[in-house]
Amino acid sequence: MLAELTAWLCRLPVGESFIDNVPPQVWQYEVSGKQVLVHWFSYRKKDRTRLVIGERRPPSPLEKIQPDRWLAEYTTELLNVLYVLGRSSPSNPAKPTSSPASATPPSSAPTPCATPGRLT
Repeated sequence: MLAELTAWLCRLPVGESFIDNVPPQVWQYEVSGKQVLVHWFSYRKKDRTRLVIGERRPPSPLEKIQPDRWLAEYTTELLNVLYVLGRSSPSNPAKPTSSPASATPPSSAPTPCATPGRLT
C-alpha cells in the first residue's frame, strides 16, 4: 500500500479509509531529500523487500517477522507524524482528521483544505 495524497481534498487514503486535512506541503515534506510520509509508509507495508544494490549486505531474515495487517498503533503513529510535519511546515496547517472512505471531486475551484477539524 503506497498512499498518495488527493490534493484537491487534502485527503490521504489509508487502506479503505482516509485522513482529511492533510495539506500537500505535509505530504511533500522532505528530510535529506526523502519524502517523510512515503518513507514512513514503506516501513509499514506488508511486503518490505528492497532491491539489494551494490555491495550492501543482504537483508536480515528478521525483516520477515512483521504484522500481517494494519495495526491500531500505526494509525496513532501516523496521526502523530502528520501533526509534527504540519507544525514543521511553513504554513502550519490544521490538525488532520480521519473519516470513512468516499470522495467526490470539487464542483468549484479547489481550496487549500477542508474546514479545520471538520469530519467529512
